[in-house]
Amino acid sequence: MVWTGTSSNQTNRATVGILANDNQGNRKTVAFSTVIVWAAESGPTAPCFTVPKGFSPLQYDVDSEALSASAGTGLSADLGDAGDVDRLAIDLDLDAAASLHGIRIATAKGYTYTADTLINLILTGTPIVSRVTIVTLTGTVPF
Repeated sequence: MVWTGTSSNQTNRATVGILANDNQGNRKTVAFSTVIVWAAESGPTAPCFTVPKGFSPLQYDVDSEALSASAGTGLSADLGDAGDVDRLAIDLDLDAAASLHGIRIATAKGYTYTADTLINLILTGTPIVSRVTIVTLTGTVPF
């Protein structure tokens, strides 16, 4: 902790506030993660987690086993919510073995959820049963 060197309590409190908020305007960084094990009855949509009101997304990571029987069959995924199914990511290729997608979010940059919101991973086809996908979403929330 760095102090300003003045004896003014008001100045010290202001400095502590600036250092404590990590330059995010009184926000803290949080991460939500889920493990999806695809089942025959899963269907193409997997509910992942609910982000709270005030959440602003920064980055997503999708780590997946190959979800289709053969690479290049066109199985892809969108990551989003009911208001915009591809708000966070669009057309992630999950055909390849050990697919890993991690990227800072450009499409939703500056977006803040106005209510608690369910995040979904939506596939364009039927995945192979028992394959695993891990979805992580990092962002900030007010504190």
